Amino acid sequence: MDKVKLKVIQQIPLEWYSIYLRGIDFESNTIYINGNPTKLKRSEKFYIDGDIVRTENYYFSKFFLDKFLLENDAVKEDGTVLSVCNEI
Repeated sequence: MDKVKLKVIQQIPLEWYSIYLRGIDFESNTIYINGNPTKLKRSEKFYIDGDIVRTENYYFSKFFLDKFLLENDAVKEDGTVLSVCNEI
């Protein structure tokens, strides 16, 4: 599967803190995030449940994932969505 390089990190505000989306791999259904205040980089499996993205530890609006993909030029003109590379 084609991938694009990470250009923009997406902040995702949660109730008490934020996480930062740093990459996504659709082949393995893995997102790459780091959190605040720990700043620990990690990967988590995800699935999309309607308008919600769910991981092992978090859930957030699909709006943030869509914005991340658009800002990283990961959506082709034909609607194909590409993974976004991140070095962890």
